[in-house]
Amino acid sequence: MNPLVSIRQFEFRYHLRQPIFYLFAILTLLQGYWGHYKVSSVSFSDSSIIDTYAILASYGLALAIATVLITSQSLTKDLEFQTKPYIYSLPISSRTLFAGRFLGSLVTALTLVILYPLGIVLGFIQQDTPLTRIPWAALLDGTLRLLVPTCLILVSFTFALTVFFQSIKGAY
Repeated sequence: MNPLVSIRQFEFRYHLRQPIFYLFAILTLLQGYWGHYKVSSVSFSDSSIIDTYAILASYGLALAIATVLITSQSLTKDLEFQTKPYIYSLPISSRTLFAGRFLGSLVTALTLVILYPLGIVLGFIQQDTPLTRIPWAALLDGTLRLLVPTCLILVSFTFALTVFFQSIKGAY
């Protein structure tokens, strides 16, 4: 198996075993639901498409905090447990290790990103909106154009600062 793939899978599985991941998953889902509730209660338009884009335009505080914590934790656990000498004695390069850690953190953060629009869908369902009236195209388009690039930028920036400062403090 390719070392890059195995490192990415290890990182993703590591984060899925952490209880904090599930706490952030619930918070992200609830934040999407709450965003739908708040925007639909103060909206001046009758268009659920506009409301959907308005909710997706805000990345969400819980999602941003979760992304930063997951990404910075991916790198600092080596510093904390002092596993660098052992890892670098294996037949992998430092680039492969960092790329695998980055991709594992990105996949974990994107898993949380998917829960944000799902919370919006739950808000529509709670309001007894028929499934055919939910703006599926706007949810997909907004997720791909707004949430995914923001997640990529946030993971990249956090990863770079954590590497640069060699500390989780650098991510904040």
